[in-house]
Amino acid sequence: TYTLSSNQTSVGIMQINEQIWRGVYNTKQLRWNIGYNSQAGCEIMALYLRDYMLKEKAPVDLTSPAGQRFLAAWLYALYNGGPAQMKPFLQRYKKENLYRAEQLFLAKFDAVATGEWTEAVHCLP
Repeated sequence: TYTLSSNQTSVGIMQINEQIWRGVYNTKQLRWNIGYNSQAGCEIMALYLRDYMLKEKAPVDLTSPAGQRFLAAWLYALYNGGPAQMKPFLQRYKKENLYRAEQLFLAKFDAVATGEWTEAVHCLP
């Protein structure tokens, strides 16, 4: 079987919503071809970054480590909620009231950035 989200709308490793992206991507390939699914997810993120996020004034310097952390979380929010999350994420960020999924994402981002992720992974030799 292929990977399917709990609400049965998104497929594959990048959890691409089949309804939103129908006609743009091949549904069968999204379900069964991990390379195709990964590439499609990266294209979607690049689209959000280029066409939405980089046109908006960010509240931090995006070239700094804190700015890169912010940018990763912002992109995560858009990837999960679509472009409609652009301004709401900025408001949540300023109020330090991020969604739980965004907080968990940032915890993982921080673990990778500091090299501590290996301490949390027990399935690797």
